[in-house]
Amino acid sequence: MKLIVTCLILFSSIAHAADRIDSFVLQKLQSQERISIIVSFQRNIQLAKMNLPVDRDQRLVKIRKTLVTEALRVQKNTIAKLQNLNINFKIFYIDNSMVVHGADLKLVQDLASQNEVVAITFDAPIRMSLPLMDLTFKLPPIEISEENEGLENNIKAVKADQVWAKYRTKGEGIVIAGNDTGFLWTHPAIRNQYRGVTSFMIHHDYNWHDSMNKKYSEPYDDRGHGTHTMGTMVGDDGGSNKIGVAPGAKWIGCRNMEGGIGTVSSYMECFQFFLAPYPIGGDSLKDGRAEFAPHIINNSWGCPTDEGCKGNEFVDVVRTLKIAGIFVVVSGGNNGSLCGSSEHPPGYYSGEITSVAAYDHRTGEIADFSSRGPSKWNNGLGPNISAPGEIIRSSVPGSRGYDSLSGTSMAAPHVAGVVALLWSAKPELIGKVDLTTDILQKTATPKTTSQNCPPYAGNKVPNAVFGHGLIDALAAIDSVQ
Repeated sequence: MKLIVTCLILFSSIAHAADRIDSFVLQKLQSQERISIIVSFQRNIQLAKMNLPVDRDQRLVKIRKTLVTEALRVQKNTIAKLQNLNINFKIFYIDNSMVVHGADLKLVQDLASQNEVVAITFDAPIRMSLPLMDLTFKLPPIEISEENEGLENNIKAVKADQVWAKYRTKGEGIVIAGNDTGFLWTHPAIRNQYRGVTSFMIHHDYNWHDSMNKKYSEPYDDRGHGTHTMGTMVGDDGGSNKIGVAPGAKWIGCRNMEGGIGTVSSYMECFQFFLAPYPIGGDSLKDGRAEFAPHIINNSWGCPTDEGCKGNEFVDVVRTLKIAGIFVVVSGGNNGSLCGSSEHPPGYYSGEITSVAAYDHRTGEIADFSSRGPSKWNNGLGPNISAPGEIIRSSVPGSRGYDSLSGTSMAAPHVAGVVALLWSAKPELIGKVDLTTDILQKTATPKTTSQNCPPYAGNKVPNAVFGHGLIDALAAIDSVQ
């Protein structure tokens, strides 16, 4: 009888372990001997229920220390096993997971049998949905005035210039992080806004990280996409190129793709770097400095399911960042005009992040390519808010220096910039993510549509096309007493 019971327990344990392995992992191991995997562990820490300090720096430091301690405790057995096997891995304390490189079927099955492991998924390569470039449309001539020489019309559309004039702030005191293809930090429109540039020296420690291959020790951009998005957030060359919403803010960056392709782990590594930046070549577990964390993170990318991403890869990460008081802005996606096209993480994490639709500030219409709700993740709204995303002129590498691109990738940076203006003008809001989101939504210019995406009617606000409407920087700040 004892033998039978023991066998039943062993069989049940084996069956349960098999359930922890995603089918895509097994599929990949049929064609490849070794692959990279993400191992997710039990999460016993509930940050939302902790007594966290009100002070931002102290809050960030405590959250990081708590998460690192918990990850090392829970992952202890797995770490020892991988070290004994000389297997390359990296710990992500931000959501208590790790990436394991060079895992074969035996190792995958062995890891899945450990009680503290809850899931094993493929470290899926992610191909970025590149922004749309209009090669035929020519920008209309800018109306030149002595005060607004070179000011882009999309910046006027969100009323950033009116905030500059009324509140005498352009985002000073706020740090924005770019999670993107990289950044040409020497570009004249964004060089002086890079946190690594001071009047005394240039230093990239705590301000730059390359999560792809670690070969770039200073900000580098192999696609131009990140340089463009950063220009929309903070760009101003001091002359006729006023391309940024919050040119008084500082920026830091992380390169999460190479040639437009990233992985779950490269995105995760950048998120973790932003929670507690560390020096070039440093160790995130030992050298992270949470007090150097940015206030805002812009994410102009998506992780499509047809490349192996199941959907929940980053949800615990963005929840942690919100509790830490870091505002996460995400492009809503360029998946077209059908209802329910808000279908990829992290843009479809309705209620967890601020997702942005692309608005055509020239016509007053939504962009055809802009993804619609409801979210396929939870049937939530989809995009929270809209911002200019058609024919946006901004900084790019190369001899031209500036180019016009279209996409929700271009819309999201406007919202990141507006949050920087709001938090600079009203510093009592810094770190209050939910309250800030509520302010942005309530003060947006309402936009309705004939497109109904149940349960959201197009003639109501919010709707699944524009969200709560076009973001309005001036109204947002004016509303705060």
